[in-house]
Amino acid sequence: MREATLGIRTSLATSIAGLLSSERSPPQTGQGGCLKVLAIGLPILLLMGLLGWKVAQSGGHAEAVAERVTTPYLEQIRQGHYQEALDRYGSDEHRARVSAAALEAAYDRLIRGHGHIVGVRFVGAQEVHQVGGESFVQARYTIHQTHEDSLVTYDIVGEGDAAKIRQSFERRPEVHMLVPAPR
Repeated sequence: MREATLGIRTSLATSIAGLLSSERSPPQTGQGGCLKVLAIGLPILLLMGLLGWKVAQSGGHAEAVAERVTTPYLEQIRQGHYQEALDRYGSDEHRARVSAAALEAAYDRLIRGHGHIVGVRFVGAQEVHQVGGESFVQARYTIHQTHEDSLVTYDIVGEGDAAKIRQSFERRPEVHMLVPAPR
């Protein structure tokens, strides 16, 4: 038994000495480290570039749709041509939700509360893509009035000449969100 204990002590001492030794073997390095980084990094960079290009491209499309649909719609509203604005630029869904009389009454309330409409300014537009749903353009405008400005947003569906307003919203400061409204 004494020999077994001595053998264990000797092997333990040898292991500890090896750990405390200042001579170490150099770490093993893998071959092709740069190639691995390129194989992973290059597709990621290409994907980011493609997404950036797609976003830039869609911004111009969204603005063109907004200028073609909501800008003339708002001009018709300013001139008091509510039915014509709805017939020409409103989708079936929008016209079912908002009548010309309701639109006129909504703008009358807006004018009584904030003053006459001085101008309308296009703020921006973006494409909105829903997974499993339809894509649409969301256009934002500021209606400048004599006492206060109003921020309105329009959802536009369809392409080309078939593009129409699906729904309109206004931003209400007291709730800090868009609320459906006849605009």
